[in-house]
Amino acid sequence: KLRLDDCGTHPAGAWNTTAKGIHSLAECAQRCKACQECNYISYSKQNEDCSWYVTCDLASLSHPGAGYTSEMVKEVPAAPPLYALAMKDAVQRTVLLVSKVAEPQVAEVQGAAGALAMVLEGVGEDPGFVPPQSRRADASGRLALGPFAVALLTLP
Repeated sequence: KLRLDDCGTHPAGAWNTTAKGIHSLAECAQRCKACQECNYISYSKQNEDCSWYVTCDLASLSHPGAGYTSEMVKEVPAAPPLYALAMKDAVQRTVLLVSKVAEPQVAEVQGAAGALAMVLEGVGEDPGFVPPQSRRADASGRLALGPFAVALLTLP
């Protein structure tokens, strides 16, 4: 059974302010601070609503009705600029690297000294249609990645 007030596991939900004894934006925010999944709130006394969310683009909010005020309650850390996923089959260890930024960066992978990588970078007139390049990690396991690069690093 889905409970809309379970802020410990769900990414969004709402509390009825009358039922929960919430009388202000500050009290709505205080309740949010006690919840793992609550980072943002929208409060309306008029609609008896204290809604909470894990993520929210405050600059792009729609206004569903009169009397709503929204705010960030907890600072949300920025997403890391690099995603990595290690994989292993019967004989080969591989690391998938995905750059999530438009600037070049260097990925450092332990145990990857001299490892060969196939790298596809999001550059040029037709990003994604440029053939992947083969390159090696340096002696410290560092691999240079261009903007929005996707790399498969084959470990020795």
